[in-house]
Amino acid sequence: MGSAGRVLEASFRAVWTAALGLAPGGGGTALVVRDPSADPAVVQAALNAARAIGHGAVALDHDPRTVTPMATFGTFPASGFDAAATAPYPVLDAAVAAADAVVVLSDELALLFNPSFRDALRRSRVAFIPYMDRATAMRLLPADEPEVALLARVTKAGTARLARPCTVRLTSPAGTDLSLRLGQYATNCSAGSLVEAGGFGGLEVLPAGQIATVPDDGSVEGRLVVEGSLNFPRFEKLSRPIALTIRASRVVDIAGGAEAAQLGRALDAIAGLGLSRHVTELGIGTNRRCTFLGRYGPTEDTHRYATVSMALGADTHLGGRNRAGCHVDMALEETTVTVDGTLFLAPDGFAFPLDAPHPTAPGP
Repeated sequence: MGSAGRVLEASFRAVWTAALGLAPGGGGTALVVRDPSADPAVVQAALNAARAIGHGAVALDHDPRTVTPMATFGTFPASGFDAAATAPYPVLDAAVAAADAVVVLSDELALLFNPSFRDALRRSRVAFIPYMDRATAMRLLPADEPEVALLARVTKAGTARLARPCTVRLTSPAGTDLSLRLGQYATNCSAGSLVEAGGFGGLEVLPAGQIATVPDDGSVEGRLVVEGSLNFPRFEKLSRPIALTIRASRVVDIAGGAEAAQLGRALDAIAGLGLSRHVTELGIGTNRRCTFLGRYGPTEDTHRYATVSMALGADTHLGGRNRAGCHVDMALEETTVTVDGTLFLAPDGFAFPLDAPHPTAPGP
């Protein structure tokens, strides 16, 4: 085995144990789901790592009905309106539900909107890893168990500060001045470990590292200037900032260059599938492995440490109620976040020790 193989196996050992909770020597069943997009080296490393810690490991070949290319990642919620795309996969669902832990290497993002698959997730522990070739896996997956624990601690600490009713304000030198309220919906903690945090109903999407929450209905007001990247209608770095005017959580004006006009047309073209102009997510990245405009696309941009993102469109996969044909991730730059008037995040990082308890949190 070469050095790359050893690195990947160490990473997947951390995924199986620290992220998914498989105890070494436990004699359980580890399932690796692979579709034709999966890199064979990544599949083999996942299987080898599970076997090395004393678990039976099997691969299940999955033939996806739909595949969402990374370049058009933002369109994946449209599958939720397609009865064929969300029909059950009986073999896949049963295998996932029966396994002690599962790694899914698939580009079928429609699975996240598939009711029977979501039900299977709740009965297992699953790491969903799309678009992951060998080079990307070596760059973005955790090196070892302590790294998994550190990311989980950082993300949980940040999540705790937003998991209560509060007013949030975003500002930036580019002109963002936006306010919103939180508290109506649960705050999601993409901590990278189902051992340390609850994940999304038995699911962790890797690379992890994001605090994500749905703003209270109708509470988002102000101006949002997006100067980083956008994932709809295609994932790309913006050549010119896009300024969104938002009233009662709805985008009422989009200004900028050609990309702004393209975004407006694309949102209006799918308006029949739901509220595409609805402001649906506030996200804050916590993963220092992620880089801006990395090869891993929108997920990497929005999970980068201290990166603020907002999203438009669907939020049902985050616990919200808005259905739409898109989920438009928008990565911001140089953004400052205050919570109830107190600094929460500066452009270079969080404004408090991430492993300290919240000063207003009730005691035991």
